[in-house]
Amino acid sequence: YADNHFKSGNLKVRITGSNYLAARMLELLTIGQIRSLIIMLLIVFLAFWIYYRSLSLAIIAMIPNSLPIGVSLAVMGFLGIDLNIATVFLFNITIGISVDDTFHLLDHYRNWLKQKPGNYEEAIVNMLTGKVKPVMATSLAISVGIFILIFSNFVPLNLFGIFVALAIVFCLMGDLIALPALLAIRDELLYGWKSIFIKEQVKSPTDTQCLPEYQ
Repeated sequence: YADNHFKSGNLKVRITGSNYLAARMLELLTIGQIRSLIIMLLIVFLAFWIYYRSLSLAIIAMIPNSLPIGVSLAVMGFLGIDLNIATVFLFNITIGISVDDTFHLLDHYRNWLKQKPGNYEEAIVNMLTGKVKPVMATSLAISVGIFILIFSNFVPLNLFGIFVALAIVFCLMGDLIALPALLAIRDELLYGWKSIFIKEQVKSPTDTQCLPEYQ
């Protein structure tokens, strides 16, 4: 409109007003949150890599924590829900909560392998049977607590509660379904040949010196 009606070189048009400022603020906030999300994912990846000293475990640990973000964005896009001042924060909060469950599961998995080297399938089964109840309890409790925001009259806060709760549930499903499957594939690819070696060479529980170090 300004280009068509104010063509004089002596006039300059500058958009202002509360609506413009609000839209500009949301734009800057969204860009900032996307940048912080990328940085946060990188930091979490480095934390997994340094803590477990294994690149493959770090990559596997990131998949269950990253996929729910994509699923949440897909659901929001399908329903026609735009990012607003509240929903833009949900991804960083979700990652911070879900990473805790992944650490618990992987720690249990590695500790079992330290006690019984070479028993990769048994370690995965024990990881699920030993940690599934506390992991589910904490994730569902947090989801229900945040889902209470659905009763808020403030629409952005209402959407925030819904999508954070759903994202945490998606993360839980990733930890309990995708993580064990990825670990099984990894162990088969990296250590499948060692299982044959272990069965042939280990004659007693004390014969662990012939086992290759697990990473």
